Amino acid sequence: MTIEVDYFVFIAKGEFGLFKFGTSWNQVINVLGVPPLYEPPGEGTAALARYGDLEFAIVDERVVTISLQVDQSGIELPANVSVINFESAQLETAKVKDILRMYDITWERVELLCDDWIDYYRTSTGVHLSFGGSLLGKVGAADPDKFWGI
Repeated sequence: MTIEVDYFVFIAKGEFGLFKFGTSWNQVINVLGVPPLYEPPGEGTAALARYGDLEFAIVDERVVTISLQVDQSGIELPANVSVINFESAQLETAKVKDILRMYDITWERVELLCDDWIDYYRTSTGVHLSFGGSLLGKVGAADPDKFWGI
């Protein structure tokens, strides 16, 4: 089964194709298979599953975060994932602003997490975006009911 992911929708809404907050962990495994890297939950922590540059955190057998590392020119994804609107993973800040505006989504800079190299933003939909200079480096969607954020 091949799943189609719209990169712009992931940036705007935190939905990675079929997967979003609350998706059952069994559904992820049924579609993507057993992850090559899996760290079972420890006491008080989420399980982490990595499929190349795609990562899921799982609490109570449900997805609570989805992250995609995009700070390289090429990224590694499962073979059955097809991504549209993905000409370049490392989008310029202005392009990300345009995408968010297209979906009528607001964002704010999270000063506490920023430093001389990384700018960190949080959107009104629970998507977290980090930029190295003017290039997008990581997109992460966190369930606000499980992770209150900053």
